[in-house]
Amino acid sequence: MDSLDNSSVCRGEVYTSYSERQVFAAIFGIISVVGTVDNALVIAAVILSRKLRNATNMFVLNLSIADFLTCIYTIPINMVAVLSEDNWPPPNAPCKLAGFLLVLCSSCSLNNLACIAINRYVMITKSKATYKKMFSGQRTLAGIILTWLVPLAVVIFPALSGIMEINFDPVSSLCTWIPTGSVDVFSFIVFATCFPLQVSLIFWGYINIFYYVYAHSQRIRIRRDSNLQIQVTKNLALVMCFFMLCMTPLSVGLLLSCSEPVWFLQAAVAIFLANSCLNPLIYAAKHPNFRVVFCCIIRGKWKDIPERVSCGFCL
Repeated sequence: MDSLDNSSVCRGEVYTSYSERQVFAAIFGIISVVGTVDNALVIAAVILSRKLRNATNMFVLNLSIADFLTCIYTIPINMVAVLSEDNWPPPNAPCKLAGFLLVLCSSCSLNNLACIAINRYVMITKSKATYKKMFSGQRTLAGIILTWLVPLAVVIFPALSGIMEINFDPVSSLCTWIPTGSVDVFSFIVFATCFPLQVSLIFWGYINIFYYVYAHSQRIRIRRDSNLQIQVTKNLALVMCFFMLCMTPLSVGLLLSCSEPVWFLQAAVAIFLANSCLNPLIYAAKHPNFRVVFCCIIRGKWKDIPERVSCGFCL
């Protein structure tokens, strides 16, 4: 109860009217529908086309799975939470699961972007032998598992130690974590484990890639397959930029804690969740291979999918 009182004093009342709750719920609903459909397309594309099955796209697939879980479950549950003025309607388990997935999937997404940055750096700047060695099937799978295990530990250990609990927060009207003490230690843990290292790796990887491409393009003519890899890298860098833009307000809010305006947290959460539906739109508009497979799926032309995997429903 003390933590709840401290949080209330810290932020005050987030919503001034029920219509504001309805606006945020509507925004959450749009993000949920668009993100669920878009990420389902990415998942289906990788499943149906062998052409898309490479180490880079395995991390892209993992990223889409995390975003899909966020859009199909976490966001709809938080729509109900936003519209609940006083308390979460029983049973409480769905709200706890939504709060758990919120931290797990968002952290996993950032880990995947860091893995993608390293993958593209090795692909562009190193030899094929080095790339195949570093991103063999087993090592890629191990990397994917780690993208989930690290945030899983970040959630489980603080919860078991009593630093925070995952529940309905009546102040923000969200299914999220609630600090059990006067200081929100868990926010700093999330920021420390899910932001500095990953962001540093992402920027380091893409800066070195573009420097390498610029330096070599002055001396040699880049091959056609290299041009494709550079285009893919640019698209994934664009994904990273949008993620950073969407994540920064929430990260600032976590660090400022009591200092931000009462509306800032809700707006930051909405912006952050919007990222879950942006990535597939970037693939559809920019990624050459994904665009082709997306068009085939949407038009129902299963036989035209490049290197299609045989399946019972793909007639």
